[in-house]
Amino acid sequence: MADLGAGTGYFAKRLAAVVGSSGRIDALDVDRELLARLQDTVESQGLANVVARRVAADDPGLPAESTDLVFVCNTYHQLRDRAVYLGKLARALKADGRVSVVDFHKREDIPEGPPYADKLARETVVEEFRRAGFALEREESFLPYQYFLVFRRAPRYSFGPLARAITDVMRSETQVRDKQWQVAALLSDYLQRGSLEARFRRPDPALPVTTYLLYADPDGLFSIAALVFQPHARTAIHDHQSWVVWGTFSGSERETRYRREDHPGESFPRLARAWSKVFGAGEVSFIDPPPQDIHDVANAGDAVSISLHVHATDISKQARNSYDTKHRIVRSFLQSYERAM
Repeated sequence: MADLGAGTGYFAKRLAAVVGSSGRIDALDVDRELLARLQDTVESQGLANVVARRVAADDPGLPAESTDLVFVCNTYHQLRDRAVYLGKLARALKADGRVSVVDFHKREDIPEGPPYADKLARETVVEEFRRAGFALEREESFLPYQYFLVFRRAPRYSFGPLARAITDVMRSETQVRDKQWQVAALLSDYLQRGSLEARFRRPDPALPVTTYLLYADPDGLFSIAALVFQPHARTAIHDHQSWVVWGTFSGSERETRYRREDHPGESFPRLARAWSKVFGAGEVSFIDPPPQDIHDVANAGDAVSISLHVHATDISKQARNSYDTKHRIVRSFLQSYERAM
């Protein structure tokens, strides 16, 4: 990296640098004074792997799959159409490429940087990158006034569009029941297409039920899990501590729902069997919030079955309960998952 000397502070406030596969640094959208300063530094230090150039304000001008790292310092908030720009950056990145963003926190107590109205909150940046197909890889906290975020392109799975569509529903002002119906419609459409990757259809030979955590919303609003059942395998009776929409991807699965009744002086609730139904491929089921969230699911066939479950919480972090009716014991548990992310 070139030593920019006394002008570094000012330069850093205007510079967005791009580090490509050859180790070159390209100055993005800088004025002639800054560009000349960089060129002088390059020449005085005899740096052969640095090229200073101007590009359009709305296009980084990078070839497809050419770039290892894009570094944007105190500049991201100035981009006009950030969604389009991020799409161009995504195309320019190599498979393992990264985008680093340093910019000022949007807080009244931070006078440094651009005017408050021009600043972007960290959460806004993370959400814009997420919508552009990126995932937050890590975050540094050593800067007193700025956030330092490092993004990578999120792996593209068949359930990616489903996760994005459910995100829009869960972040809307829609009533809870309407959200359930909308999520059910989205899940049903996905199940009809039957495009789940083969790696998430494989059962662990040592387990009756293998669970893959396909997606967990960063704010804990929902999660998507795939359950792969060995022939005739069955879950324990359990609750969810949230509403759920689930559906059968392949095979057939029997859901048995229970009605919970608590009585004074009894440590184990009375679980009355409410109903039982077999759901074939493409069919979905609703589970209401507690106390109407207790059920078990069993593979009703002789081959492996698969179902997808959308929980209105991050189920990988949500404490739940299983119910041992034989020994009258309630056990709290956190689900063990194979993670897709």
